[in-house]
Amino acid sequence: MLTRKSLQIASEIGVSAKVFTASWTWWPPFFLSAQARLRMRAHQGQISLAENRTKAAAFPSEIQQRTGDLGVDVVYSADQTPLFFEHIPTKTIAAEGTQTVWVRSAGKTKKRVTCMLLGDSFGNKYNPFLICKTMTPVKKETEN
Repeated sequence: MLTRKSLQIASEIGVSAKVFTASWTWWPPFFLSAQARLRMRAHQGQISLAENRTKAAAFPSEIQQRTGDLGVDVVYSADQTPLFFEHIPTKTIAAEGTQTVWVRSAGKTKKRVTCMLLGDSFGNKYNPFLICKTMTPVKKETEN
């Protein structure tokens, strides 16, 4: 692809294909000398600001058309937001001589609660509700 693009640019500026062959051996030294890297383009970087504005202007009419085609009366919008109400410490201070209790934490703080925010197409905002994340217990008798 890089070879094709370089040949295209060479033909646009008037360099003949016989002079510039664009073999694969030219680009690794070139990238090293130019301190360049091959990177994937970000999706949002591909769309210009004008295209974004036209798509944003067309979005409400597209939603109305799709809801009409499907016979939908109310459209709900939900958003998940993690809550950090308590950071679980990875280290504790204990008095000398106390028995060590090992707790698996992997040195990370845990996200255990997610807040769901909900609204509808009429502008109604509903009470947020919480989703608690827990691991499934190993022993069945400790569940619930």
